[in-house]
Amino acid sequence: MIRKTTCLATSLALVMAAAAFGQDRKVVEFTGVAEMATDPANPNTSNPVRGMVRCVGGSNPAPADKDWPPWCPPGTRTAVKARVVVGKWVSPDSNVSGTMRWYLNFEVDSATFAGDWWGSFLLDVPGKGTWEGWVWGETVGIQMVYRIVGIGTGSFEKSTLMAEALFEDWTTKPPTLKGRYLELKGK
Repeated sequence: MIRKTTCLATSLALVMAAAAFGQDRKVVEFTGVAEMATDPANPNTSNPVRGMVRCVGGSNPAPADKDWPPWCPPGTRTAVKARVVVGKWVSPDSNVSGTMRWYLNFEVDSATFAGDWWGSFLLDVPGKGTWEGWVWGETVGIQMVYRIVGIGTGSFEKSTLMAEALFEDWTTKPPTLKGRYLELKGK
């Protein structure tokens, strides 16, 4: 079972961040979906960098030469560093809709893909600014969850974003998004 983050802890962290900036701003909640990398020819949803892939265990075989897993045979662990994946975040809230770049590292079981993920992200919201920060997550069976915490630039300056991208079935369905951010300065 995927570990869950609590809404109370996330909201409390955002309220504390607002207080740190000396502002009385409310927490804005949002939902949406993520369109993940599916078409290498589309720069908005592509997988520009496979990353460094290594098969750990057994005789440490060479990984398969392809963009998408599986790269390593069962009985090994797949270790990946510096993988870049680009997708789109789509939400009724235009402050969290844009191009998402994931910079990922992970070490997972090669047969089940169960394991931990970590790295950073950059969400570019056209004409408004960016959200950037850290991502971490895990895969258990066909479920995958990414959790992100970031800060804003441009229109999002002095604001904080926390979100979760949940893949109910990472093999066939795009992830759903839910999260919150501090109300923007001057709103």
